Amino acid sequence: MKNKRLDEIQNKGKKLKIAMIIILIPIILFALLFFLAVGYDNFLILLLLLIIIIGYLIFYGHKMEKNPDKYIKDYIQYNSNIEKIFDIFSQELINLPNIKNSDLEENGKIYYMNGENGTIFDWIMNEKTSDFMCFYKDGSCGAAKLRVNKDSSLKMYLYEYGQKSPFLEKDIKEKFRKEDVYELAIILNLVMDENGIFDRAINDYNFNVVIDNKKRQEFDNLCNERIR
Repeated sequence: MKNKRLDEIQNKGKKLKIAMIIILIPIILFALLFFLAVGYDNFLILLLLLIIIIGYLIFYGHKMEKNPDKYIKDYIQYNSNIEKIFDIFSQELINLPNIKNSDLEENGKIYYMNGENGTIFDWIMNEKTSDFMCFYKDGSCGAAKLRVNKDSSLKMYLYEYGQKSPFLEKDIKEKFRKEDVYELAIILNLVMDENGIFDRAINDYNFNVVIDNKKRQEFDNLCNERIR
């Protein structure tokens, strides 16, 4: 599946580059004509500074277009509950023996594994969100899994490479209230499931969504429809 956030950054970079080129050409032509007519030295200095600034913006836009993954964090905002997920993985991945981020898939990105059941099903039937996972670099086996339960309890599972059974199961304390988990399920369903995004890294998507009563009601309605 193509990453929509990367596409967005590429398009922004391309538009920035084109806009700056369009601006730069008439400025240079006008400045040269003005300088030839008036010969004002200070104006030439200002022109050179302007060309340097616009040139840098063109270069920046080109880099955004060609390497969007390096700039994605500048364009993504996360809900505070999503931030907690990042914090938990950051604190717990250090317990993997002799493993660095570079040994993990996409340097330890966190995948939301909603592809099998979906957020709504897991919320109703399994009383949790879908699980969050990090994978070893080849993507064939999990390194860490976080389970976020409806009652606000959390459990982290850590796996050695190639092993199906975790070598460590750990309860995570004092991270979420029940209301936090409820809102987490709502925002995951909104951003991921409803946009057809399954089993993808949450690092790559914008979770800056305000959960209001309307969104709560819509989520509850979806759950009730699924039960019928």
